[in-house]
Amino acid sequence: MNVTEFNTLSSLNEVNESGQWQIQAALSSCPNTNVQPFGIAVYKGHYTAQNVSQGTQLQIFPITACPMYIRLVTGYLFQPNSDLATVLPGSGLAPMTGSVDFNGTYSGLGQSLPLNPGSYTIVVADEWGCLAFLYFQVNGLELPLRPQTGA
Repeated sequence: MNVTEFNTLSSLNEVNESGQWQIQAALSSCPNTNVQPFGIAVYKGHYTAQNVSQGTQLQIFPITACPMYIRLVTGYLFQPNSDLATVLPGSGLAPMTGSVDFNGTYSGLGQSLPLNPGSYTIVVADEWGCLAFLYFQVNGLELPLRPQTGA
């Protein structure tokens, strides 16, 4: 899954930090180490903007100890027609893109578990309250046939 925040304006666009997340979303096990203003979450079931806050997220990132790292971010200065932005206060240009490899498993009880058959919702959220949805279906797996042996 790839995510990009993109300035569609033909001029610089300074956007203040907001913190108006509709859902908790991340790009890794340690969301406090990312400077991108967006993240991804996966839910079992079919959700929309009207009911996603009632769903339970799957743990798609392994549980790890995260560093006590807090970076002050006051906003983003996006370049014209670009996903490049300066994270304010003062840093170099960085692409406001992220990706998450999601291989059909989630972390549960300290192990990687396959997704059960059913419908799922992927939600991308940003700190300004915007949400984007993608839906997919997991079908039951067919087990390989075992040859019959005569006794």
